[in-house]
Amino acid sequence: MAKQHTFKEVADLLTLTPDEFDRMIPDLIAWYELAKGLEALLGAEAQNFTWVDDGKPGEVFAVDLHIASTNETHILKGSAFTEPLPDGGPR
Repeated sequence: MAKQHTFKEVADLLTLTPDEFDRMIPDLIAWYELAKGLEALLGAEAQNFTWVDDGKPGEVFAVDLHIASTNETHILKGSAFTEPLPDGGPR
């Protein structure tokens, strides 16, 4: 099963090993580009970065969004999103 990490602060990146950090960077770049586009399109603020060490470089698992005008929070599922199976494994 792929390991999931949620980063709320920059210091949270220090929990990764050097190899995990290298694998995470392409996904962080993809998340950044998607989040900036959603900010411009929806006026939404991206919160947190969830990275899943799934071997899919440059794909986004999910973006947590907060829309200030409506005070709503949404999770936008990315191309790497998979829901767990009943046994807990990835789909």
